[in-house]
Amino acid sequence: MKKVFFLLIMAIASFTIQAKDILPENVPANVKAYVSKHYPKATHVEWEDKSKKGYYEAEFRYEGREVELDISTNGTLISSKEDMLIKDIPSFATDYVKKNYKNAQVLGANKKVQNGSITYSVGIKFESNKGYDRHRNIVFDSKGNVIKR
Repeated sequence: MKKVFFLLIMAIASFTIQAKDILPENVPANVKAYVSKHYPKATHVEWEDKSKKGYYEAEFRYEGREVELDISTNGTLISSKEDMLIKDIPSFATDYVKKNYKNAQVLGANKKVQNGSITYSVGIKFESNKGYDRHRNIVFDSKGNVIKR
């Protein structure tokens, strides 16, 4: 039991060391400038120092949505993940859900940008043929092709 407790404490400590929030004044100006330029109304930006890996992570709310950005130490975007309003989900995704999942409810979606590639992940809830509630995330590329069901 002591070994399990010790391992749990070590795992938590390891995670805490790897993901360390930092104060905004400790973030390079060019990294903060990316957020200010592209998300001028961002509030309560939380920063994580991942500079040993070559970037900083910013998390914040913008116009009612959660946003996560990985910004390189030189101030350029590496990747982003933004929650989407249901009304903003691309029609190819909602059309696919309507066609392939009768009576499905769209629970939410997010847009990811990485290496210049855009994907959309749409979470749905539907009833199986046996009457059980099921949840699924369907991932689309920017052209509407299903990448993962």
